[in-house]
Amino acid sequence: MDIHTVGEFLTQTQASIVAVQVHLTLYPLSMKLITKLEQEFPHISFSIIADSPFSSCCPDFMSAKHIDSTALIHFGYKCDTECPIPILHIQDPFELDPLLLLENLKSFGQKIYVTGTSEKNINQTKSLLADNEKNVVETQDEADSVIFIGNGCCVSSLVKSSEQNIWTLSSDGLEMHNSYSFISKRFHYITQVQDAQVFGIIISSLPVYNRIKNNLRGLLQHHHKTFYPIYIGKITDLKLGNFREIDMFIMVSCTNTPLPDNKNFYRPVITPFELEIGLLNSWQGHYSTSFTSEFKSSPLYTTKETSSRFSNREFKGLQPEAQGSINLEQGYSGIAMVYKSELS
Repeated sequence: MDIHTVGEFLTQTQASIVAVQVHLTLYPLSMKLITKLEQEFPHISFSIIADSPFSSCCPDFMSAKHIDSTALIHFGYKCDTECPIPILHIQDPFELDPLLLLENLKSFGQKIYVTGTSEKNINQTKSLLADNEKNVVETQDEADSVIFIGNGCCVSSLVKSSEQNIWTLSSDGLEMHNSYSFISKRFHYITQVQDAQVFGIIISSLPVYNRIKNNLRGLLQHHHKTFYPIYIGKITDLKLGNFREIDMFIMVSCTNTPLPDNKNFYRPVITPFELEIGLLNSWQGHYSTSFTSEFKSSPLYTTKETSSRFSNREFKGLQPEAQGSINLEQGYSGIAMVYKSELS
């Protein structure tokens, strides 16, 4: 950690309360990192953001605001999701040994695309491959294999073609990921999109949702699909099981969020890209985690079909006419850390 850089950031932002977010791969170092910050900057209050509802690569500015923080320090792999408060990103501190790649040189093919979290690790890997007569290409589209150097990257964000091998070199070692198997599984869910009538839009990243919501809704409206935005934090089978009227869920998140294993869910979870491919029937064999639809939503759209589904449910919640009168009491307000009634 570059203390000088952190000091300049804190001086520039003049923050007295700073949220510290640590990527999942660096959790074991959390206490060491915040202890170091408290020793170097004793006049500033630092708080670690734990159990974030978003992927750990996304700046969790909402949790930061809950503790009245005006700045955020993020350690480890970070995606390109926008952050409305000042943020300092500190890269993965681990230096990985590219010599581990030498044992699998023959499996990489001739054209290799190298990416990662650290410019130093990337440049060392490129030099090693070039010294062993490999052609290091500048774009992923022309590569036989993709090598990611670093911790925290989601494999689905690297998959573009079933013909490319994906390799990741992290603190856990070197691992190869089968692109063909991954795309085959995702294509299975893409084929189910046309038959689904009611979609639940799971908001796993507010900045991404705000950016694409008009086009996403427009695409669904154009194909006469019913949809409901759902904000539930981290996805679990129990949470999704509460929405039995939903035929399929769309997870709106950053491009680096791991896709859930649908075998444990009552209804499958897909990405906006997979929705677009399924509705437009435009599959070309190439995969992406980006969403490029140009359909615009209409404010006049209604959801009559799902309204009728809800009206036909056997259980419709609390019914005062059947339950009798109920005494209402004033509940808590504020955030769980300190409710307003507890301030006094």
